[in-house]
Amino acid sequence: MSISTLASPFGFQSFPHFTAGRSGAKIDKIVIHHMATTNFDSVPSIWQTRQASAHYGIGKNGEIHAYVDENNTAWHAGNWNANISSIGIEHCNSTGSPAWGINQATIDASAKLCADIAKRQGLGQLVPYKNIFPHSHFSATACPGQLLNKLQYIADKANAINNSTPAPIAPSSVLYRVRKTWADVKSQKGAFKDLANAKKCADSNKGYSVFDGNGKSVYTSSTSAPTPQPVKPDLTAIAKQVIAGNFGNGADRKRNLEAKGYNYDQVQAKVNELLGSTPVSKPAVDLNAIADAVIRGDYGNGDTRRQRIIAAGYDYNAVQALVNKKLG
Repeated sequence: MSISTLASPFGFQSFPHFTAGRSGAKIDKIVIHHMATTNFDSVPSIWQTRQASAHYGIGKNGEIHAYVDENNTAWHAGNWNANISSIGIEHCNSTGSPAWGINQATIDASAKLCADIAKRQGLGQLVPYKNIFPHSHFSATACPGQLLNKLQYIADKANAINNSTPAPIAPSSVLYRVRKTWADVKSQKGAFKDLANAKKCADSNKGYSVFDGNGKSVYTSSTSAPTPQPVKPDLTAIAKQVIAGNFGNGADRKRNLEAKGYNYDQVQAKVNELLGSTPVSKPAVDLNAIADAVIRGDYGNGDTRRQRIIAAGYDYNAVQALVNKKLG
């Protein structure tokens, strides 16, 4: 693998916002981010003034740059314990807001880098939420955007590289074929890009199955296919994901929930119920005093801070914005 360093003036570790050493912690995880920008080369210059950094960055064409030595602590997760025990990887976006797209070349390069890190750091098999995490697991953020749904793919492909097994087919390139057996597929001229349409085709041909690109049967028709019944979402489970920060905040949260087909008002009501808060009229509050309390550490850090601020009835985004302003 070729990992380059950036040319002067933004060379390896030339920006000030990282901490030497690991405070005695052992590296046991990888944290995935997206850059929220399509300008790969601009990131190090941003870190000259912003209190943030990461160990690696991956460009739109899969190029990899090293920013902070793995032996040192990058400021990327918004959680100190996570920072000292992790390696942060930023991914350049291929499109801007609100989609913040990620190229397949970037994702595949990420898998190769993760495989290399896992092998050198002794992480073993990569398992999402065990030793490879999205940024949103540690902070109330919409980061890593679309990469949240690519976490399993990155882990699977990295494991395949380290295990010397065939790598999984990229989700965007999977073609589904419908026949009674995989051997019969050779005579099939067409293929389906969408699994739902492949299943419909199988249902209209008794005894047919749907095969993925690896020849694995992923669906078999029955003599009388049952009418699919709408599945009611588990509001409690979704609300817990919202509280964990998996859907972002404010307008991002509403957009991300609705994109998944969930009723925003129902989910938010359940969130309020779980946090023990209900929408009631509240007197004006001194946000300056609250922000100062947050800076002092009265509300904790990361997700704990967010939950405590919301539970106290304050607007988390407004408070955090003021905290950021006070800290420059």
